[in-house]
Amino acid sequence: MLRLADRVAVITGAGSGIGRATAERFAQEGARVVCFDTDGEAAGAVAADVNGLAVVGNVTDPEDVDRVFREAYATFGSVDIA
Repeated sequence: MLRLADRVAVITGAGSGIGRATAERFAQEGARVVCFDTDGEAAGAVAADVNGLAVVGNVTDPEDVDRVFREAYATFGSVDIA
């Protein structure tokens, strides 16, 4: 049984390191993953690997944070883990 089936997770720093590993693990557990990173190419590569959504932005910019959640809701209809 997948522990995160049908859950939507926004992962910051998903383009590399711990963020990438978290995105991959959440996807393995059934989550739909939003990969949020300042590096669009890296976020896109991870999103492609996990069949998720890439959003480019900086977690320190309130407008970018608002946008990642708007895009997550528009694509998946909810956010369960952030």
